[in-house]
Amino acid sequence: MKTKKNRHNQISNRTKSVWFFIRLVFGVFILLTAKNNCSAQSNYVRIAFEVDGKRTNIDGRFSIYFKTTSGDTINPLLFMNGFVVPNISNSDHADLFFKTIGYELIFKSLSLKKMDGLWIFGVDKKPFDKDNLSKGDIESAIKYIYYLDVHPTMGDGTKTVVKVKK
Repeated sequence: MKTKKNRHNQISNRTKSVWFFIRLVFGVFILLTAKNNCSAQSNYVRIAFEVDGKRTNIDGRFSIYFKTTSGDTINPLLFMNGFVVPNISNSDHADLFFKTIGYELIFKSLSLKKMDGLWIFGVDKKPFDKDNLSKGDIESAIKYIYYLDVHPTMGDGTKTVVKVKK
């Protein structure tokens, strides 16, 4: 009896060691990948999504990528509710593409400054929030509005508003 039990414990210990080694190698791979995809001063950007001013849970159900002025597509390292800012050193501006359930938001020539803190992506449907309208806007000509409200960790925030016409 003891030999069967000892043999079972040896196999169990070997299996545990193999799984530990696999997890260790995978963890090192993730760290190296993140280091290669991020700048030396990598920042984490938290994101939120709202429709008509109400937060919507999109944990892990979104994608973000940047398209530089030279035409390169850069995919940041994504997490459940944010991403690590990629190294886009050859450009001051880039197009930002944000996709989530039922929405694809495109921000053309977005400034690459203030790439930290909290970014709130939002969609505004009729009746529109007055903060998203300009003085000369004709509401009946607008199908919907989407925006990116950036709240950096330091300094003043910015809001980019895109109006989709009918």
